[in-house]
Amino acid sequence: MTRMNYRKKEAIKVKAAIARMIARMQLDQAKSALITIFSDTYIPLNEDERLEFHNILYKEMNQLEVEKYMEYTTYYHTQGWIKGRDEGRAEGRAEMLVNSFKKKFGTEPQGLRDNLLKLSPEILDDLIYTLFTSNDAQHFLQMVEKELTKNQ
Repeated sequence: MTRMNYRKKEAIKVKAAIARMIARMQLDQAKSALITIFSDTYIPLNEDERLEFHNILYKEMNQLEVEKYMEYTTYYHTQGWIKGRDEGRAEGRAEMLVNSFKKKFGTEPQGLRDNLLKLSPEILDDLIYTLFTSNDAQHFLQMVEKELTKNQ
């Protein structure tokens, strides 16, 4: 992307060109998803830019191309690309919590890692705060248990 030498204000047009390429080429869904991941990673758009991007798609592409592109992006989102990234973030948070717990309290309770992996990233964020403000290991473990029972 750096070799493309585009300016930030051209990002929407570059992303639209990639979308047209995806829609017009005869690629399988996995290859199209890979290009979409690359595009999303190196050309992130905020909400306003995304709206402009979709407007460009509908103006510059015919209905069949738009549908094909949307089919690929739907595949990208539903086949685990996004889910896998979120799971990786949750695993990283859980790992950080376990390591922090061990440093703070000197031990790792059996099953803590597995229990933390059952929780959402948002809950793990709350538990990070709880761990850093708590001076009692048991209190933290009770909070983890409380969150687990809420999610069942």
